[in-house]
Amino acid sequence: MTEFTSTDDLLDLLRERNPRFDPRSYSFVLEALNSVFHSLGEKRHITGAELAEGVRQLAIERFGPLARTVLEHWGVHSTRDVGSVVFALVEQKILTTQDGDCPEDFAGWFTTFPLEDHTLIYEVGPPGRIDPDNLRGHGYFRIPTGMNVVNVRMPVDATLYVGNNHYEDSAYAVSDERVIQYRLEFRTECEGLRFRLDHIAEPVPKIVELFTSEPSDVTTDMELEPLFLQEGELVGTKIGIETNGNAFFDFGVYDDLKRVRTTQDPRFGNAACFYEFFSPMLADYLSA
Repeated sequence: MTEFTSTDDLLDLLRERNPRFDPRSYSFVLEALNSVFHSLGEKRHITGAELAEGVRQLAIERFGPLARTVLEHWGVHSTRDVGSVVFALVEQKILTTQDGDCPEDFAGWFTTFPLEDHTLIYEVGPPGRIDPDNLRGHGYFRIPTGMNVVNVRMPVDATLYVGNNHYEDSAYAVSDERVIQYRLEFRTECEGLRFRLDHIAEPVPKIVELFTSEPSDVTTDMELEPLFLQEGELVGTKIGIETNGNAFFDFGVYDDLKRVRTTQDPRFGNAACFYEFFSPMLADYLSA
């Protein structure tokens, strides 16, 4: 996030489309953004965490002990709500992004690996592979059988905006108990750069709450209320198919602006080779 413009007409439109937020919440977030810029003394990318802290500090400065009460009265109860306000501002082009939200070099940009112990991985599915019945832009990570209970974390600041909840393929079911799988699509703060986590069996509660429909056998994506998550934040605590011990999850990175190596066939959806997004040590381990 690097610059903004606003008008009363656009704020009125935001109030009409997002009635759960008081119009003053949008103005306040923009003011906090401006305050953060001035405190930095330079014009550069501001992370979601920096903006959330800016909102907190400005609220305390402005309202003192009533800061939380005022923000909650405006519909802002958490950093998740700050992210929703920002998303609405971007959607209406009140807040705009610039190239400064992207690194000059994506190598090592993901500072947190989704698994706390990458050495558990014994099989890596490469991105951009051809299965007999499908083209798969994403890859996957598999760890020892039965280790389904494991933490999965955010590799970088991003906003969850699309997902689906579905049952595992009945052809592979080993019991009458159906296992729900969650596919989560994230939009990073770098324009056009997305990533996917799939086969998350137990997301954290605030993610589960976003899914308003019951799971089905059809993997149909749905738009979700935007949820901002910080780098390193917990996404889920269980992966894969626990009933048969298949402990894995899918991971894919997509660059719609093709600044990194991406698949040539458009049916792969601009899937990128994700190894180099991690540190050189991790990139070597995953691609070995």
